[in-house]
Amino acid sequence: MTDTLPFPTILFQSLFVMLAIVIESSVFHYRLNLSRKDSIEYAGCINLFATIFGWLMFFYAELLLPENLRLRLIEFVLFNRYIIEDLTPILFLVFLAFFSTFFVKVLGAKIVNRMRHINETLTIDEQRETEEKFHKRKTESYITERRQALAILRGHAYSHTSILVILLLKDLTPLGR
Repeated sequence: MTDTLPFPTILFQSLFVMLAIVIESSVFHYRLNLSRKDSIEYAGCINLFATIFGWLMFFYAELLLPENLRLRLIEFVLFNRYIIEDLTPILFLVFLAFFSTFFVKVLGAKIVNRMRHINETLTIDEQRETEEKFHKRKTESYITERRQALAILRGHAYSHTSILVILLLKDLTPLGR
């Protein structure tokens, strides 16, 4: 049973998601002036969204690879067994994973923001806004989204750095191999 179900991968994925939520929520709390509760909910939503998207992309990509690369990828991701012949593809995949999950988190943040504001009802006065007020609000929204994306990038970089350190320490210890 343990040969078919990768328990260590499931445990490490859970650890990494919780670690990312903790680190990113503290960045959101500090950079976006959110309450602790809101920053944890926000970080949790976008990290779960990114994790689900990442696993879906992994299973889709492994179907497209040739058999030998497919088996190597599955052994690397699910069972932490790898053969390093050339670091270029690995570094490319690391950068691709970092930036793709960042863009997924930004998209997830937009979805969370829309879901939070979907229940707000507009008063009649707000519906009669002039074009000038609409333009001002659109500009403020752009600045807020930019600030939010920079906070997500900072938190994403911090969490991925800490995850990389944990993975390196795991591989350097005798128990990790």
